[in-house]
Amino acid sequence: MRELLLALLTAVYAAAVGILPPTGAPDPGPAGTGAPTLLQRLTVMEPVEDLTYDRDEFGSGWGDLDGDGCNTREEVMWRDLLWAKREDGCNVVEGTLRDPYTWTLIRYDEAVNAQTVQVDHVYPLKRAWLYGARGWSEEKRKRFANDELNLLAVDGPTNGRKSDQGPETWLLPVNPNRPLVRQTVLVNRAYECSWSRRYVQVAAKWRLGISPRDEAVLADTLERCRGRR
Repeated sequence: MRELLLALLTAVYAAAVGILPPTGAPDPGPAGTGAPTLLQRLTVMEPVEDLTYDRDEFGSGWGDLDGDGCNTREEVMWRDLLWAKREDGCNVVEGTLRDPYTWTLIRYDEAVNAQTVQVDHVYPLKRAWLYGARGWSEEKRKRFANDELNLLAVDGPTNGRKSDQGPETWLLPVNPNRPLVRQTVLVNRAYECSWSRRYVQVAAKWRLGISPRDEAVLADTLERCRGRR
């Protein structure tokens, strides 16, 4: 009964906000506020061929950069989950997520399955390594890995499928013989505008490059997203 009530309340909430961000994550804002301009300023490049990437290059696990005693993962979970419950002041043990990638309603219970909800790097760490972060200091890479602008609480299995993909393959697969012909959109269509803006804003903030295909897909998406959230 409690689960049904939570689902109904969340459905009412979602209907009320329409296609606004389905989680508590801050919305990067309409494309007209700067995403297309930022996209034009990004460095378009082919990724550096480098097999030396290691997750620990971005710090071992989650950090606590603001020094409040809660690591970044728990802060993002607290921000994004509805009706979240904490223990020990930081650890989010329960909550409900309207997953931005699949639009499914997920009941999170850490005691049952802590991997049901995961925190995703919109601009993946490995991709960042190949597009500029390899030359950063370890401290800068750690700050990037814990930048909440680049983080979203999402469905765990979907996050696993996304892995280190960028816009050219994650946002939408394209037919290599007919550029930008959409086949299957892998993310919730109502969220692709916010997702694209966020990706561009993170890349611009950290001065990371994007591939030519990334640029084409993002430019196409942001153009269609003008005036939409």
